[in-house]
Formats: sequence, structure tokens, C-alpha cells
Amino acid sequence: MIRRLDAPWTLALAVAAALATWLASSHGAWVADADRIRDGELWRLLSGPFVHATTGHLLRDVALCLIVGIAYEHPLRRLWPALCAATLVVPVTAAIATGWDGYMGLSGVSHGFIAAAIVFELRRRRPPWFVVVAAVGLATKIAVELALGAPLFPMDLGPGVTQAPIAHAAGAAAAVAISFATTTPTCTSESPPATPTAPHPRTPPRRPAPTRPCSPRAFRASPSPDTSSSPPAAART
Repeated sequence: MIRRLDAPWTLALAVAAALATWLASSHGAWVADADRIRDGELWRLLSGPFVHATTGHLLRDVALCLIVGIAYEHPLRRLWPALCAATLVVPVTAAIATGWDGYMGLSGVSHGFIAAAIVFELRRRRPPWFVVVAAVGLATKIAVELALGAPLFPMDLGPGVTQAPIAHAAGAAAAVAISFATTTPTCTSESPPATPTAPHPRTPPRRPAPTRPCSPRAFRASPSPDTSSSPPAAART
């Protein structure tokens, strides 16, 4: 049973992606166009990743972000806002800097979320074996995509739109850098420090009982026995 909203940033990211994709389909105002960014419209570096080419493109990216974000945003809540900002801006910047005409989609964010989750699990004392396999798999996928210049899992994004593997690498690298640069809690729950218990205000402190003087009757002199006429007592062995 969910009692609180543990992934507000991730849910806001998903809602913003759906709205931006719908608005961009009508007039394309939020697309991260390289020429417009060079002309000074730097806000497109942040708005561009929310726009998606197709409905399938939107569903795939949002699903990956939700799966990882709902599971890891709460334990990584101290770095999650910075992680979202970096994985939004860095992939766009890397794609445009390497010659791409524009950028759209949350694939860089999803790869960043996965990388941050893997680093979080690896920093534990005994990470599960499947975490090590996931780390090797993500690193291999990114390396192969960079070598081939094409994604391992291609998707039809419409005419004139292709996937940029450099965005996957940039998002993962930004997430790893933030994960190691930021101190994260080692556990998911924090317990408040123990406070010393104070005595109840109505209960007076205990004082030692005063010593009562002995009664004079207890020291009544008893007649001393006449030892002159009685024989000495024998010693007991």
C-alpha cells in the first residue's frame, strides 16, 4: 500500500514528456533544434528531451524512467533533482556538439537512471550478482553502440529521425559522476537519534531517607553477670 509519493520528480518527468510531445506535435515549439540553440535559445536544451517523435518512442522512454525512478528515487532522493537536470541537459549538449541537427527523447535520462541505480547497488557491501551483470551489460551496450554508431535496439522514429547513441553514453556518464560526487545514504530509512528520557515533572526526585536516631530503650543497661562465683566457660571446638 502506497502511503506517500516517493517519486515526485519521476512522475513529473513523465507528465511533462506527455504534454511536451502533444504540444510539439502541433507547432514544434519545444524541439531541441541545433540551429536555434546556437542562436541563443538555450532553454531548448532542457525542453528538447521531453519531446518525442512517435507515441511508441514516448511510451518506451517513459516506461523505463518510471520503472527505475519509482524504485530508486526515494533512496536516492538527495541527488535525484540534480540527476534529472544533468541527464536532461548533458545528452542534448553531447549530441549537438558531435554534429547532430537536433535531439528529442528521454533515452539519455533512462540510461542515466539505470546507471545511477547500478552505482547505488554496487556501493553496498555485498551487491547481488545480477547487479554486477547489469553493470557489465550496460557498459557493453554503450561501448558497442559508440563503436557501431547505431543503437543495439533500433526503433522506427519516422522519416528523417534517427537515434543518437552518444546521448546514451552521455546520460550514463553524467549519472555516474553525480552518484560518486554526492554522498548518498546507505539505507532507505532514517531513524531519529535517541533522546535521553527526562523525569516526569510531577514526580519529585527521590531523596535518601533520613537516619532515625536509635531509641534510648535499645540501650537499656542489662545487669552484668557475676563472674566471680561462676566457673569459666569451656571453649567450643
